[in-house]
Amino acid sequence: MLGEINLHQWRCLAELIDNSIDGFLHAARSGSPVDAPEIGVSLPTADNEDARVVVKDNGPGMSFELLENAVKAGWSGNSPLSSLGLFGMGFNIATARLGLVTEVWTSRAGDPEEVGVRIDLNDLRATGNFKVPRQTRAKPDHNAHGTSIVITGLKPDQRAYLARSNNQKTIRKHLSRAYSSLLGKSEAGKIRLMVGGSRLSPRRHCVWNEERTVSYPDGTVARAVEMIDVKLAPRRYCTHCMRTLAPSEEKCPTGSPSCQIVETERRIHGWIGLQRYLHNTEFGIDFIRNGRKIEISNKDLFSWSDGETPEVEYPTDDQRNRGRFVGEIHIDHCRVSYTKDRFERDDPAWNEMVRIVRGDGPLRPIVAKQRGYAGNDSPLYRLYQAFRRSSPQGKNGLWSRVLVVRDNDRAQQMAELFEADDPDYLTDERWWQLVQEQDKEVLGDTPCDAGETPLPAGFVDDDATPADGEGTPPESEPEPEPPAPPPPPVRHQLYELSRKYVHPTFRVEYDVQAYAVEPDDPDLPSGLPWVLKLDDVATRTYGFLVDAAHDVFRSTTMTPLDGLLTELTHRTVEFLRGQSQDPSVAGVLADFRRQYCVDTRLDPQEIIALATSVLGDIARAIPTMAEVSGVELYEELEDGEKETIARRMANRDVPDHKPVIKEGRFWEYADLESLRKPEQFTAIKREGDDRYNRKIPPGYKDAKKDSGDLDKFGDLIIWKEMMATAKAEGRPIIFISDDVKEDWWWIHKGRKLGPRPELIEEFKAESGQDFHIYEFSQFLRFAAERHPEIKENLGQVEVSLLADEEAKRRLDEQARGDAERLRNLEDERDQIVGVLSGAPGSSRETKVADRPTLQSRLSEINEEIAALAESEDQEKTDAGQSDTNERA
Repeated sequence: MLGEINLHQWRCLAELIDNSIDGFLHAARSGSPVDAPEIGVSLPTADNEDARVVVKDNGPGMSFELLENAVKAGWSGNSPLSSLGLFGMGFNIATARLGLVTEVWTSRAGDPEEVGVRIDLNDLRATGNFKVPRQTRAKPDHNAHGTSIVITGLKPDQRAYLARSNNQKTIRKHLSRAYSSLLGKSEAGKIRLMVGGSRLSPRRHCVWNEERTVSYPDGTVARAVEMIDVKLAPRRYCTHCMRTLAPSEEKCPTGSPSCQIVETERRIHGWIGLQRYLHNTEFGIDFIRNGRKIEISNKDLFSWSDGETPEVEYPTDDQRNRGRFVGEIHIDHCRVSYTKDRFERDDPAWNEMVRIVRGDGPLRPIVAKQRGYAGNDSPLYRLYQAFRRSSPQGKNGLWSRVLVVRDNDRAQQMAELFEADDPDYLTDERWWQLVQEQDKEVLGDTPCDAGETPLPAGFVDDDATPADGEGTPPESEPEPEPPAPPPPPVRHQLYELSRKYVHPTFRVEYDVQAYAVEPDDPDLPSGLPWVLKLDDVATRTYGFLVDAAHDVFRSTTMTPLDGLLTELTHRTVEFLRGQSQDPSVAGVLADFRRQYCVDTRLDPQEIIALATSVLGDIARAIPTMAEVSGVELYEELEDGEKETIARRMANRDVPDHKPVIKEGRFWEYADLESLRKPEQFTAIKREGDDRYNRKIPPGYKDAKKDSGDLDKFGDLIIWKEMMATAKAEGRPIIFISDDVKEDWWWIHKGRKLGPRPELIEEFKAESGQDFHIYEFSQFLRFAAERHPEIKENLGQVEVSLLADEEAKRRLDEQARGDAERLRNLEDERDQIVGVLSGAPGSSRETKVADRPTLQSRLSEINEEIAALAESEDQEKTDAGQSDTNERA
């Protein structure tokens, strides 16, 4: 039932995130704040049966009793006035909407183990028993704390939606907007929200600076941003029914014995203001409860109704129906729906907010007067009277009076750079410069034409004109016709190279039109492979002419794109020379290639596809190289693979399949993917999930790995291969590994005594052989006892191993230091972005003169963050290679 409630995927995730944030808030209010609070959300990377959703935090954790209550529908241990989530109802709706199986694991600092519950909706329906047993699992670090929610058995439609990268981008966008207030600051400090391994930054409104004002001849002043902060009288509130009582109500009208009345403080605060661009849908007011946005871009306050049909009052003065009024209004005391996607309109608190923000009557002054309303001084009314139009009135109207950029497409492009935290576009200065230029055109303050005015005829004597009395000059011979102009050069546009190129860091832009030309093209210097020239100064359009047949391109390491990026690199370096950035050619070229040479990058997936093609060619050539008939090879295939080959032969009108099989050419019709036996991997996944859920070694300690479909089953695959090898060769196995996890070793009082008894038993039963496991250094010492010649080198090897351990320890310390440095840099960046972006309330104490310094500092921070991220990626690559080597 709960799973059928229609709730958007991002709101399902938000329900689970709310509970994590409540844990952080509760810990902070109780005097035990969590250091560096963080929430991680993992989404499926592929649409398959193993897809899962994981929401994990490092919060204070819960006891089993609290956990048991928390997963009950309708239960809530949170105060509805000061918390985001209600856990029970929201939790069950969200998880049931996404999947059929939910596991919750939690632990507190000092607990020796994690406690958890597993909710399988199919099992609950089948048994009719809605009680779930308590589960526990070992916790390696007793000081660890937090809660993780794992949803599996995802519904097919949810799984397909979540696995698409574009949908994940939409989810990140919604979450960064919904939690923009809490991601910046909260009672629990700055909360980091990670989705798919990437940190979400607060999504801020691109608004005009709150200090921007417009003065009118009558002395009135209109502000681009109207601040709101109204404290209301306290009201009685029922914490059980979650509703505000009317002033005349002493008791909750529901009369439930569970009703509990408290008196609550009430406050409406926030702002409304002007966006720097116009848009058909991206405008409206965000309504916020306890820091989380419940309604985003809501336009209800832009309509007025006298009890009948609502009348839209904004936008009405724009021919394209585009608006730009935006805002954020906090109404923590107003009741929300049980799905938390809407404030309840029948709550008296909502109507109080409407009267404060927009007043009682219409925003249109004439209509308001006709309807008997007067004296409206609400923030939205003031904004509406000054800025409801999207263009100035009259022929000589000034754009600065309405704060609108005439070229809205350009304003939107700049807004995209604002969203990318480009330092040059965080403030509203670029928009304001355009508005000033527009006003100069209206006022006629433009430079005159540079062309010369022709002189009147006869103003200056012409040598060819005879003087009076000298007669008529002799008739001149007709001038020969000028030669025909040469035909225009043959040029073919290269659409793949024609585009706008923007440097990802310095934001230097080039609009390029590329053409393939002949070697004798008049604009191509003789013997050169290409040339880049500025064709149109007004639009800053460049022409790139390239002789694609030039010898320089007879190489896999040089293409026309490489030539173009080289030219853009040198122009960028010259343009920025002497500025604070002072970039290098190598750095700029590397950035351009990273941005625009994606197709030529050595991508693992593309290499795999190429390898598949090559292997297919080799497979088809086997019959010609091996002394074996095609029929013998064909008979080794399974029935299903033979059916696939036969069906493809029929589809391609092969008249007689017998000679094709005899000659071995049947490989041309085989499904190479099926020959890889993917069902083996499916079986491994199915068996691995079952073993890991029951804590059967080895490998269950890797159950949380999510870097790849089979990555977490690596230990199990090795285990199965060792048993198969021992059985086939009739020999015991010695496994040398420095993996210290308990799913391989029998550990007693901190000492590793040997392989776990379950492993020895399973190995013997499957292969009939013995199984031994040693650490590398331990194996060397045992080997030295039997082979004395090893002893002389044993000490050197142990010193090397110790050095490796010390190096690993230092790298771990460096990684922790880098993580702390990254957190501090991101915090500083968010503060600077908040100031420069004109976020209402954040820039009052910052002088305009300080902003260039902040912009410069922001560029430095972005460079350092990028360097740290690159270093982290390299460390992960090295670690993965090291792990592969250890496995080998």
